[in-house]
Amino acid sequence: MGNQLQAQQAPLTKLLDSFYMVKDPARRINIYNASLNQWPDTGRVNIFYNNARSLIAKEFAQANNLAEAKKWMALIEETGPENRFSVKPGIKLEVASIMIEKGDTAYGISQVQPWADSLYNAFMATGKPGLYYNVVMEVYTPVLINKNHPAQVVKYLTPFYEWSKHSFATDRENVMRTPKDKYDLKTNLAVQYAKALSLTGDTKGAIQVLSAMQAGGLYNQDELSKIVNSYSGGVKKNYASKVLDSLKKSNLNRLVKFQQYKQDINGDKIDLKAIHAKYVLLDFWGSWCHPCRASHPHLKELYTEYKDKGFEIIGIANEMAKDTAQQVKNWETAVKEDGLAWRQVLNNRNGKQFDAVTEFGVTAFPTKILLDSDGNIVATFIGNTGGNDLGNKLHELLDAQH
Repeated sequence: MGNQLQAQQAPLTKLLDSFYMVKDPARRINIYNASLNQWPDTGRVNIFYNNARSLIAKEFAQANNLAEAKKWMALIEETGPENRFSVKPGIKLEVASIMIEKGDTAYGISQVQPWADSLYNAFMATGKPGLYYNVVMEVYTPVLINKNHPAQVVKYLTPFYEWSKHSFATDRENVMRTPKDKYDLKTNLAVQYAKALSLTGDTKGAIQVLSAMQAGGLYNQDELSKIVNSYSGGVKKNYASKVLDSLKKSNLNRLVKFQQYKQDINGDKIDLKAIHAKYVLLDFWGSWCHPCRASHPHLKELYTEYKDKGFEIIGIANEMAKDTAQQVKNWETAVKEDGLAWRQVLNNRNGKQFDAVTEFGVTAFPTKILLDSDGNIVATFIGNTGGNDLGNKLHELLDAQH
């Protein structure tokens, strides 16, 4: 049995050792064929072959050879419901996106429009979006805007935008994956949604979307301000600033509830207003999150460097264990193991009364939100790659004053 399992897993080793290391598509196909001849596609190794087929299909699409891309996609066979690990729907969408970028919008639309309609109709019927709603619309939205169909964008995105707490998960993911100096706000789904709102005559709605982005501190404020200003001529004077002020007030209300329902590891309430610091970092993490804990050593260095200059941290752990006692144990153990000297909160406690993860729009771990002394969000950092950005921001805000 052991030898049989080893033989079935051998294609994984072969593919990882050679298939993904070569850059020439023809060599990839040769390795794929040789592996398939030696180790037939079975249930145990199907996922590895599907991933290989997916990559080959993508490369043919990038070479503008749609016919070959289709052939390789057709070889991908998956059973069961689509989920985040499914290969076929993912490559289907990726190839459609590539072909749209290359100018073949007819093929792209033929693939994504039925998908978008199906997801939209299901969402409106059930109130729950399908898994691919966001990523399909990320591909389809620029096509609709370029073809001058902003009303369709508004139709598809408005219910999803409201459901997802006034943001899009793919936007946050793209910011996390893209170097700060290379991120293009024009590709942001929320920005495109705002454009569609404006084109349909809802300029106030467009400004509200963009202001929510400003209040979240995740994006370049100067660039966002320019976009907001470009729309401000169509509304009453100071409308944009009033919307932003309203959002900031809403954020302060969240902090009041945070103080009301959350306690630190010693059982003490946390009054952010009483913390004598110029800037307070909310560090969203969990004992189960390896990238979160990998960010702690650098965060400890920053804390040592800046705590006497007006910087403070509050750790907000969100534990995955179902049992309350286990949540507490995992959290306290991780705090001790990582040597975290700043105040710590377990989000699971009183989570029904106030869920900080939901209220602050945290969709990925780690997420770090920097507040000023008035409780306004100054910047948001997602992922372990945000450490250097945080250090640069603290240098900008605190070193210049000393």
